[in-house]
Amino acid sequence: MKSLLFFICCLVATGTANLGEDDLLEIKRNGKYGWIDRSGHVVIEPRYEEAHVFSEGLALVKLGGKWGYVSTSGNMTITPRFDSKTKHFLDIEYESPIVGDFSEGLAYIETEGKFGYIDTTGKVAIDPKFDKADEFSNGLASVEVGGKWGFIDKSGVMVIKPQFESCGYFKEDGRALVELSGKWGFVDKTGKIVIEPQFDDVLSFKDDVLHFKEGLAAVSIGGKWGFIDTNGSIAIKAQFGKAYSFSDVLAPVNIGGKMTLTITEPKNIFTTSVFGFYDLKGGKWGFIDKTGKIVIEPQFDDARSFSEELAVVKIGDKYGYIDKTGKIVIKPQFDDAWFFSEGLAKVNLDRKWGYIDKTGKIVIKPRFDKADSFSKGVAKVELGDMFGWIDKTGRYVWEPSQ
Repeated sequence: MKSLLFFICCLVATGTANLGEDDLLEIKRNGKYGWIDRSGHVVIEPRYEEAHVFSEGLALVKLGGKWGYVSTSGNMTITPRFDSKTKHFLDIEYESPIVGDFSEGLAYIETEGKFGYIDTTGKVAIDPKFDKADEFSNGLASVEVGGKWGFIDKSGVMVIKPQFESCGYFKEDGRALVELSGKWGFVDKTGKIVIEPQFDDVLSFKDDVLHFKEGLAAVSIGGKWGFIDTNGSIAIKAQFGKAYSFSDVLAPVNIGGKMTLTITEPKNIFTTSVFGFYDLKGGKWGFIDKTGKIVIEPQFDDARSFSEELAVVKIGDKYGYIDKTGKIVIKPQFDDAWFFSEGLAKVNLDRKWGYIDKTGKIVIKPRFDKADSFSKGVAKVELGDMFGWIDKTGRYVWEPSQ
């Protein structure tokens, strides 16, 4: 009997140890955070007051009012000892840990108003001496000194001197977006400018592996959008009200629209904050190929990039889907709709989210207040202030809880 129990314990421990961070799903039970596997079994018991997603095998967690790091096996790798700091965004006040998530073996830490980095043992690897700091990406991290941004390597050496007003991450193409005198361009890892800062904006997202999608990047010049190639040459002249990235050799573009600045007024007598943002007004959306030729005529009130051979489009106030010929394959009927992922897309009806298949059939009834796209067979869903996980049949892997 003892041998059998020993075998079972070893089997469970081995299974837990072999789980990757992508196999762990965050849950909340009785106000505490923990993790389950994709079958719904609790792997790390809920006991943390707050928790971040896993990154490089470690998750930032709060326990007893202090922040530390837990491994995918549930071991507290770095004992909770880091404090929180009050921060502000517009009129919102919130608490944030003075340490960040790990990236390439290092995580930033703020001490007495200066930023440095710790390693995966919790030891300070780069002394706090920067005014601000960001995550490492492809060997370099952006840091701010005296109001200007530059880049350091993993030993803390400043390899690109602080000179930029703002900057992005280095991607796998060995380039980073930088802003100089209000214009955006690209530098390589030596700091050499490889594409002159000349664009008002460049479409780029943190999680993108490359800046250039299918060899082209959307850029804004003088209030119009076009595309450049990897050399910085204009491939499709700036002529659109807005443009999104290429996907499946097509890109959605707006013709006839104009970006306008919207200013929000103070919400009440207790705040004086004024916030401005650019919004696209008017025009119609269609799709172009990589030569700039219009292949799907501008006729939609909104459009998004293709995913799994279908693209979201809006006609009037309803969303549906077209194929690559421009044919409507799922009629506009939803209040909102999203990209297809693993054969399903989240859609909104009467302020509730559900999921459809590629025929437009509702396979999971809209009943959630929030919903994510499916990834590896599961999706995170929310009901009020509770969240849980479902599989592709709509069955709960973990029922929403708080």
